[in-house]
Amino acid sequence: MTAVRFENAKVLILERRIPGASALLVQDGIIQAKGTADRVVDLDGAIVVPGFVDNHCHLLAMATWSTSIDCGPTRVGSIDELIARLSEAMPNSNSGWLFGVGYDDLLMAERRHPAVVDLDRVTTYRPILLTHSSGHAHVVNSTGLALLGITASSAEPPSGTIARIGETGEPSGLLLEMGEFVSDRMPRVSESEREAMIASSLCKLASFGVTSITDAGPRNDMARVALLSAAAASMLGGPRLRALVAPGIKRGELESDLAALADFTKVMLTRSSGTLSHGSDELRELAIAEHAIGAAGVAVHAVEVEAVVLAAQLASTLAETLPDFGIRIEHASEAVGDVIDAVARSGATVVTQPGFIWSRGDRYVAGGAAIESLYPLRGWLTSQTPLAYGSDAPYGPVSPLIAIQAAVTRRSSSGQLIGGDQTIDVSDALRLVTSGVDGTQRTLLPGQPADFVVLSDNPMTMEPDRIGEIQIIATYVAGRKTWPLGD
Repeated sequence: MTAVRFENAKVLILERRIPGASALLVQDGIIQAKGTADRVVDLDGAIVVPGFVDNHCHLLAMATWSTSIDCGPTRVGSIDELIARLSEAMPNSNSGWLFGVGYDDLLMAERRHPAVVDLDRVTTYRPILLTHSSGHAHVVNSTGLALLGITASSAEPPSGTIARIGETGEPSGLLLEMGEFVSDRMPRVSESEREAMIASSLCKLASFGVTSITDAGPRNDMARVALLSAAAASMLGGPRLRALVAPGIKRGELESDLAALADFTKVMLTRSSGTLSHGSDELRELAIAEHAIGAAGVAVHAVEVEAVVLAAQLASTLAETLPDFGIRIEHASEAVGDVIDAVARSGATVVTQPGFIWSRGDRYVAGGAAIESLYPLRGWLTSQTPLAYGSDAPYGPVSPLIAIQAAVTRRSSSGQLIGGDQTIDVSDALRLVTSGVDGTQRTLLPGQPADFVVLSDNPMTMEPDRIGEIQIIATYVAGRKTWPLGD
């Protein structure tokens, strides 16, 4: 295979004991120590860093959001503005669902979720589905409620909540932790369309310098895993892909290519109904059952302190009986000193989202959150807790550079300081977004895969509050350009 020399660059190898370089030699997708190049690529003095690793994103949701009406805080500041936004953007068609995404109740003037009566001001002849910025809440209008079959007599689905109006019990239009219920009742999309949607999301991530991706969808069954595999294959050398999977998938029944893609089992540990969706015994039994059918570990969605503590307890318990069974804690958004220590002792890996400091910092302040306990990056690093990065896109910003900026400055998009005691160094933040959940730090040393990103500026030397402005010039996976294509 052709050997390619990428030269005239500043290469940040990210190996503490080894200085940077000015060139990379790549053959057969691997960085070489020496050899003769068949072709030379002049990088014109650009910065080269290891490829970014997004250990937690949602590919189908990314594609859906990209074609929906943006109702985020930069577009909508009140219920009236939301109504106007949806009305103005509504297609001329008189049928089909109208999708809005990204609204934030705490950042609207009324500081509340929209209700069915609000959305009925937009239209009552076609259904509306409005998705919260977190993805954990939805609002529908009266037509939407009817199509979903939700009435005053409807019972809540498991772990979900139908918000009600006073003593009447009538649904207010707000649905909490009912994404699966809603998704099952949406118009069906063909497999080819879904495959194209996933491929478009992979391409978008590549445009932000991401070379390795884990889809964190809790509903990734065998059919969805096959769909993800087909979409990745269609890109001919796109970002490397893994996927968390739903409980109950027997790894031994997966074909070899799907087995290689399937990662830990995803478990949702939520408390929308006021109590956690799983108790400690139930969570442990689920993990043991997953181990029995070949899972290498479980990835526990745990946001609140109680959930994080329970996930850490699970890891500590299984460390004795199933020492090779891994535990990921997805988000661990709220954690204070003793909780951090408990997680560190448990051996679990935390998959954190520093990008939320930038995109949701203002809502955290508006909601009165204990901001010192949010995404405690310095606490995790000081305690030597295994740590990895995820964007949670589309619910968080796609850009790893925004995540680096937020981790270093602890500033929201408006400039508010969010837990200033938890800042970390640029070098640590860069290592965070280039590490896998397995603890592997990606470097650009000989023998390593040639997954790298070409940047317009050096994040190590530029002003921290401008790191997010750095441009992605090119993204390479195994020495092959995945973005931009066609040049």
